[in-house]
Amino acid sequence: MKINKAKINEAKKNTAKNNEAFLVDSELLSELKSLFFSTKKLSTASVIGGYRSAYKGRGVEFEELREYQIGDDVRTIDWKVTARTSKLFVKSYREERDLSIVIAVDLSSSTITGSSYGLKNRLIAKIAAALSFIAVENRDRVGLLSFAGDVIAFTPPKRSKSIVWKSLHDVLGAEREYPNTSISNACNFLLKSLKSNTVVFIVSDFCDNNFHEALGALARKHDVTAILTSDPIDRSISEIGLLRVKEPESGKVFTLDFSNKKVLKNYAEAALKSRTQIKQLFEKAQVKAFEISTKDDIAEKLREYFSKKTKFLNITP
Repeated sequence: MKINKAKINEAKKNTAKNNEAFLVDSELLSELKSLFFSTKKLSTASVIGGYRSAYKGRGVEFEELREYQIGDDVRTIDWKVTARTSKLFVKSYREERDLSIVIAVDLSSSTITGSSYGLKNRLIAKIAAALSFIAVENRDRVGLLSFAGDVIAFTPPKRSKSIVWKSLHDVLGAEREYPNTSISNACNFLLKSLKSNTVVFIVSDFCDNNFHEALGALARKHDVTAILTSDPIDRSISEIGLLRVKEPESGKVFTLDFSNKKVLKNYAEAALKSRTQIKQLFEKAQVKAFEISTKDDIAEKLREYFSKKTKFLNITP
């Protein structure tokens, strides 16, 4: 896919249109407020500290002395100042404050699915808002990309607390359905748009095929993490009898008998095949990836990832 300046400008115009309608829906605003405050609780000191340890750099240009915070690299401690003041002080470098983050969120129709634990689009909104809040607390620049079959809107990285609200609004406030998913289109857009090294989080259910080449190309230039969002129903379903279901991206409607052992077996086998293919695509792209389910503690999952930052964490068939 060829991405030109016109495409980037179109995405920015869509962002401006979304901002104009930001406070129109009072019911949505009430839900956003509730999620905003729950998101702040997700961003605990240990999660933020793990993020700092995972992503901050050690530049050569001295910036300032400041008191030690949880997660700071002990190698930056200034022991002379610490000895004089009896408080831990660290040397801060300019590179630490120049980190750019982009959070790419999937708005395709397949994310409007879930179970009693909740919908995946709500999970995506909370993850994006939590990551935004953590980055803002660390004084990093944060940008937001929303996509489905194509790029929908793009806000370049900047230092603004409003990005937390925007990440919630863009995911939950989409006014129309986007039937398809293209991870490749989103990656190609970011490759064209991002000039300097950027930390990129792609939050999606990855219901797509053959995206490994574009994802791998993006990962070779930027620090990319794929966050696979899921729900227990993506693995198996209980014996609940006849159920009328709609395939969200194709629009096809089926009536399935989930009391039939063969149907249950076929469903589980298809789910296993899909998850295996997704993991294989991550491996081909050589990107860091981990999974968060609607039943998971989001803060704990983020804390686990930032502390280990290993490839393919908790992606199991």
